[in-house]
Amino acid sequence: MNPTIKFRHAFWRLYASRHPNTLKSRKFRKGFGGSNPMYKKEYVSLYIKQWLGTGTVGVYVKGLPGEPYQNAGPRIEPYRERFKEELDGMNFLDEENGSYCVTQFSCPGGTRNPDNWDQMADWLENQLQKYDRILPGD
Repeated sequence: MNPTIKFRHAFWRLYASRHPNTLKSRKFRKGFGGSNPMYKKEYVSLYIKQWLGTGTVGVYVKGLPGEPYQNAGPRIEPYRERFKEELDGMNFLDEENGSYCVTQFSCPGGTRNPDNWDQMADWLENQLQKYDRILPGD
């Protein structure tokens, strides 16, 4: 198995063990790892997406698959102030990646260092809960 996929499987399994009630816990325990998890917010036609990089982990908001990122902006705009209030260090728009409300956590020694995994998982879950509270439910 590809080392990156192995790393992702191991990390997301640990995440699920630390946060058994997280939205994708069952999927994470089964060996999720081919991509980064996305959580659809049907009411606003947006996705919350977590990423697991090599030096950082993060969370951001995206529009629908294949949708130009500019089209999602008006749906996110009504929540801009809440995002600013709740998310320290948030970048409202990352045009290069077409992402909104980006937050990230840098890991000393990188994300592949298992000594960082508990802190990474806790940070990702905490952020996910904030994003989920800000964007309206389904």
